Amino acid sequence: MGVSVDYEITGRLNSSRYVLVIESSAGQFVVPVTLAPERGTVQEFLPPSVRPEHKPFRVRIEERASAGNPVPASNTVPLQTSY
Repeated sequence: MGVSVDYEITGRLNSSRYVLVIESSAGQFVVPVTLAPERGTVQEFLPPSVRPEHKPFRVRIEERASAGNPVPASNTVPLQTSY
């Protein structure tokens, strides 16, 4: 299953380590991503264990600093599905 997320940065990127967090009824999956400085699209494939029937899907971007807890860098929003 593929995921495509459009984003826009409204501040300054604080770190070079960001992840896409996808929540579903099958659990939470974390995918490292590289963000462009202003806006862009993140496109990733989820593990084969994630299936369409695991909906609903929600997604957010988090900053993962080398020390400390993850910090949300975006709102958590529902993913639209099309299959």
